[in-house]
Amino acid sequence: MTRPKLVAAVHRSYFAVGSERVLTNTIGGSRIPLARHGLEAQIAEINRAGVAIARASGAGIVGVSVGPSGALLEPYGDASAAELEDSFAAQLEACQEADVIWIETMTDGAEARIALDAARQATALPVVVTFVYESGKQGLKTIMGQSPEEIAAEFQDADALGVNCSTPETCLQGVRAHRSKLPGTPLVARPNAGTPRWERGRTLFPLSPEGFEKETAELAQWTAVLGGCCGTTPEHLRLLKRRHQ
Repeated sequence: MTRPKLVAAVHRSYFAVGSERVLTNTIGGSRIPLARHGLEAQIAEINRAGVAIARASGAGIVGVSVGPSGALLEPYGDASAAELEDSFAAQLEACQEADVIWIETMTDGAEARIALDAARQATALPVVVTFVYESGKQGLKTIMGQSPEEIAAEFQDADALGVNCSTPETCLQGVRAHRSKLPGTPLVARPNAGTPRWERGRTLFPLSPEGFEKETAELAQWTAVLGGCCGTTPEHLRLLKRRHQ
């Protein structure tokens, strides 16, 4: 709301290189994250502005970015399911002018379920849900210890399921596992430009646009929607579009 032209310029830069959809600048737009900044009273205004700016920035699909609350559900934390449901519902009710709800960067299946159910109650829009996985000795897991196979079994009612905010290889492993349980559900992936590193006060991502294009080649064979998450610039997406158009 304070710098709408800057937000619009970011959206336009991705539409300009051929992106068919963008996500709103609202990943922290549910009630609980906004309350940490004293902005919970402006939840409707903030989310409506996010959708309107994205809509006016280009002729493409606008997805509402709905991210984690940052709160832990009981008994691991002190947030109740009712509190999370209210937090997500208040955001989603303000986003009716979008094309799709995009619940992303989820690490807890229980929280993602609450967000998906809130979306079904608040809107008739299709809902995409994407998770973050980490690779360990026991294979891919969310931070809460759920495998992609378990997630796929739980989220058969999502309109599309996938992986984001992970390396291209982790995204590929995740969508393959999802496909084994969901033969007919569209799968999506939005990998980072590699594993980030902290250098001289900045977060840097190692994959160049050319490297990103190469490492996501097989992902295109498994996904209905392929894009980019952290560290992916318009040039990363331009080369991705060039390969797969």
